[in-house]
Amino acid sequence: MNATESSALDEDAQSDVDESVALLHMALELDPRSVGRARIAVAQRLGRHQLRALCDDAVQVVSELVTNAIQHGTGHTVTLTLREADRTLHIDVAGSSDGCPALRAAPAGAEDGRGLWIVDRLATRWGSRSEEDGVHTWCMLVLPLQAVA
Repeated sequence: MNATESSALDEDAQSDVDESVALLHMALELDPRSVGRARIAVAQRLGRHQLRALCDDAVQVVSELVTNAIQHGTGHTVTLTLREADRTLHIDVAGSSDGCPALRAAPAGAEDGRGLWIVDRLATRWGSRSEEDGVHTWCMLVLPLQAVA
């Protein structure tokens, strides 16, 4: 599922997050070096919480979402939040922006423009919403069944 689907799914996803346990909440400067800091923090936190099976995908998704937030941000910081509930990792990146992100076609030789396509392929669901504190781009990754046993 992707960001073009109904807002009812966004509300369902948000209610799932409200019932979850916070694993990580961090503010990041609008600086390209913040992407690396976010990747390291996510990998370390998932390792501590027996969520290693999601680590590669989560680190990639966080890298793409934080990069987008930094590139298109209009404020001073972005916020990364990880929550876990019912074998699902909820990732939320929030920051000030002039609009919500959307999938777009990148020209063949372009060096950017593919981040949300990667998120769309790796995440079970993703989307964005505008709130008082900024634009939130979120996604969900489900823990593989074999990793639960």
